[in-house]
Amino acid sequence: MRHSQIDAKMLFAFMALFAAIFLPAGVMLLATTMSPPPYHLTADPPPSWQTWQELPGGARAKVDRFSDARTAGDAVDRQLARIPTVSSSSTGNLSRYRTKSEHGLIVAVNDYVVWATAPDEARLDAAVAAIPFMAANKEGAGLYRVFDQHLAWVVAGILTYALVLILVFSRLLAWVARKPARSTQAPVTESALRERLLALDFADVTTHAEAGGELIFEYAAQGVVERLKMRLDATQHVVRAVSGGTRTGGRTASGSRLLKSWWRTMPSGPNSERLAHIVQSAGWTWQPVFTFVRVVGG
Repeated sequence: MRHSQIDAKMLFAFMALFAAIFLPAGVMLLATTMSPPPYHLTADPPPSWQTWQELPGGARAKVDRFSDARTAGDAVDRQLARIPTVSSSSTGNLSRYRTKSEHGLIVAVNDYVVWATAPDEARLDAAVAAIPFMAANKEGAGLYRVFDQHLAWVVAGILTYALVLILVFSRLLAWVARKPARSTQAPVTESALRERLLALDFADVTTHAEAGGELIFEYAAQGVVERLKMRLDATQHVVRAVSGGTRTGGRTASGSRLLKSWWRTMPSGPNSERLAHIVQSAGWTWQPVFTFVRVVGG
């Protein structure tokens, strides 16, 4: 029964994680794909625009024609790849870039590619607006404009969402791994539970209590040290456990620890299942966490 409860909770956690990651991305991709292009042609570009045309404010622009719209879209990417940019951003068939000397925009409109450059962003926008045969699609320009002109805010929003996601799923996976007390008796005292845990004798495992009250179980073999740290919360009768501290050659393998923390809901420390059983039998809750920071670990 207990295993089925864990399996159900784990399934729910991974379904929620999948939805939280892929659903927003799918909606954004669908909205971008179904949105009208950012610009449309109001007339055929004159042949003279196949060479650079000078525009006000030190800007310039040119137009290249291709066999079809798909070829024109591919040409945007190829052209951008040849430019020594400092930064660039692309949304659909529209790319903006910045070099050390100018700002530029390359956009595919039907089977044409329009390329404009200017000394700065403001004059670039003015130059694009001044192109006589091209106009912005006001109906569908909103989403493109967000990515095109407010990329920093988009990135900030994505990072904020990622941080919230990490926080939520750290707590969610801690909930999945939580093992409630089994005993129907009143919980034993903190000191009694501490004594029971420290009295355990595991092969190749050393135990000690640190000055701050943490209990440390440490397993050493073949140059690898695996620790299980526990904090006893006498107020809520919860033992919070963090695994990690894997070291090879005296150096902490932080990457290994990170992967272990995020892909396992049970501490990998020495004999953690037996420890969990003892804690539960004492009327306490066994709570694996990723960190002792409560807002993240739970």
